[in-house]
Amino acid sequence: MTIDTDKQDLSALINDLNGPVHREMILDANQRPQAGEFMLDNGWQIIVDSSKARAPAQHLAEYLLVSFGLRLPVLTSGCSENPAITFSQDAAALPTEQEAYRIESSPAAIKLLAGEPAGFWQATVYLEKGMGFRRSPILPELSLTNRPLLDFRIHRSFFSPYYENELLPEVDPYPDEFLCRLAHYSVNGIWLHGLLRELVPSQTFKEFGRDSERLLGRLNELIERAGSYGIKVYFYMAEPRGFPEGDEFWQRYPHVRGEPSTHAMATPPTQYAMCTSTPEVKQYLQESSRELFQRAPGLGGLILVTASEQHTHCFSHLDRCGSGIDFDGIDVYKEPTCPRCKDRDPVEIVCEVVNCIEDGVHSVAPEAKVIAWNWSWTMLEPEPHRRIIGGLSPNVTLMCGFERGGQVTRFGTTVPVDEYSLGYIGPSPRFLGCMEAAKAKGMDVAAKLQVVATHEMANCGYMPMPYNVCEKYRKLRDLGIKGVMQAWAFGNYPSLPLEVAGWYVWSENTQDIAWLLRGIITRDYGARHVEEVLQVYHIMRKAFDYFPMHQALVGRNPINRAPAYPFYLRPDGRPMALSYLPDRTYGDSLEVWTDGFGEEKTAQCFRALADESAKALPVLDRIEQDRNLPAAGRTDVAVCRAVYHQARSADLLMRFILERNSNLGTDKEGELTEELQNIAREEIAHLRDFLPYVEREHILGFHGEAMEYLYTADMIRRKINDLERMLTQAGKERRNGRDSGK
Repeated sequence: MTIDTDKQDLSALINDLNGPVHREMILDANQRPQAGEFMLDNGWQIIVDSSKARAPAQHLAEYLLVSFGLRLPVLTSGCSENPAITFSQDAAALPTEQEAYRIESSPAAIKLLAGEPAGFWQATVYLEKGMGFRRSPILPELSLTNRPLLDFRIHRSFFSPYYENELLPEVDPYPDEFLCRLAHYSVNGIWLHGLLRELVPSQTFKEFGRDSERLLGRLNELIERAGSYGIKVYFYMAEPRGFPEGDEFWQRYPHVRGEPSTHAMATPPTQYAMCTSTPEVKQYLQESSRELFQRAPGLGGLILVTASEQHTHCFSHLDRCGSGIDFDGIDVYKEPTCPRCKDRDPVEIVCEVVNCIEDGVHSVAPEAKVIAWNWSWTMLEPEPHRRIIGGLSPNVTLMCGFERGGQVTRFGTTVPVDEYSLGYIGPSPRFLGCMEAAKAKGMDVAAKLQVVATHEMANCGYMPMPYNVCEKYRKLRDLGIKGVMQAWAFGNYPSLPLEVAGWYVWSENTQDIAWLLRGIITRDYGARHVEEVLQVYHIMRKAFDYFPMHQALVGRNPINRAPAYPFYLRPDGRPMALSYLPDRTYGDSLEVWTDGFGEEKTAQCFRALADESAKALPVLDRIEQDRNLPAAGRTDVAVCRAVYHQARSADLLMRFILERNSNLGTDKEGELTEELQNIAREEIAHLRDFLPYVEREHILGFHGEAMEYLYTADMIRRKINDLERMLTQAGKERRNGRDSGK
């Protein structure tokens, strides 16, 4: 069955995210300084000694005005009789650390010292958080020097279109206010999806880069704007990207055509690799990488994947190690047929790709990061990939999945975790093995994880699981990890979990999570709700201990679409709709995606997830009785409710399908039995409760990789109407049956 649903307009969501970071008065007039604290007032001034601090100084003035009603002048020199917040450049004390900062504060003066704009921004954010956590312009007397423990923290826009050219979108995904918002969460890198052949011209393949001037102009403009907030731009690349069968490229260069790969859902279905066993392809990788960093000075680096859904080199879809990886429709082969590569070692080819690119990049930009991601290297070499790591340049940073290779147990069944997970903390044994191999070679190590949301629940805005995020980042600190890529093409809404992650990347931010959450909750809800919200977050943490995490499940499990997913009286027979891409074919087969735990235990997990998260509802009801609840708190309440409602809809859908299927081949087949009617009524009741929140909160239902809403208020209303008609029809049939029996 295909459901034709109008796409919900994204403009309200985008406008909200593009608005000012601070937009609401949060002053609690009852707050008073305690011992060792002091309060700002209108007698203070802001003095800027460095041009590098003008923007953050002005931002601080705006924050004080909007949040507390204070109007402080921003000056290049001030009256010595007035207390002042002074921004001063101190490159001598912090010469090589762009983000490091020092704060000296007393009732008479506050000094913010840094060497670069990034440091001034982070010092400003630190002051803002301290005042926000008190809901008052109260600051402690302190002497603090703070340095980042993770060199790079790469995120991305909530509405950047991964499957389109990200430098030429209809709507700019990185306006200044959004970049400023990311800086407030200690993000210092953003990633875009790029193809070398589009970005720069090539001497080897002269038809490449025809639109490079326009793209590079947009790129350099973004590099400059992002840099003013201390944020660098990175490209995620899968190179050398192949071409479809029949492409004109193969007519001109048949001698570089490599291994074919087939994808059942692609048009045309077959692609051919650019064979790296040819000197031309290696030369292209090296020269184009060099050209990119020459023409885009200041570019932060590249994130390279060499075993993925994209067909690149001749071994990119080869599963020589029998890992059993499933790319959902892509033909994964056991041995290559390319005459040049069939006798080569896949380890050698992976290193060849990465090292050619690294050589090109570092020949002109030695400070740039070349990050090799080990995603699916298990196809080519058993973990911990010692031979691949050993063959990489020591100037490459190795990035490993923080959770992949771990295990979770649900109701007595243990399965591997081969995806991002907030429920599983990590690090996995696979991560630790790769880290040890890389560090033994002297390589830096980075972690790939999802901070805001995972496939466990990707479209409720964010997963309200701050305790789990804190645990992950404390472990990253302990392990000496150099950087993180915090988001894929989804799970990147700037929100609570990202704020927790951003706090714990700093050397001096060592407070426990209870202290941090009390501050955040006080700012976003008001002090009266701190204990209640902490209780909710504890419930959410426990609830996701039941999520049936498994690789087979993440691509087609119904939880992201569940509030809109239809109930069928007869099996549809087709796979469940994709849970992360645009897909309006709502099949209801339980095959494959439930293989990890089995159908019954997967259903048991969804029910336990819903039952546990339901314990938060009475607490949320009490919080919502506060008519003065700030907008940030109301949004967080809606997100926590969405966790329950999406889980309950998934639970009820599974119960409906299993009960319906149990009647197949009996006289009840196709009948809306009493049990099925009860399930339908329960679904209607809780969807009616959920509907006002979906109508009010723009983030609910939106999936960042699909770039559309997987459920909307209209879709939920349609489902309610369909279920009511189903119940009405069942009632008519029951009455007709009684009448005919008289």
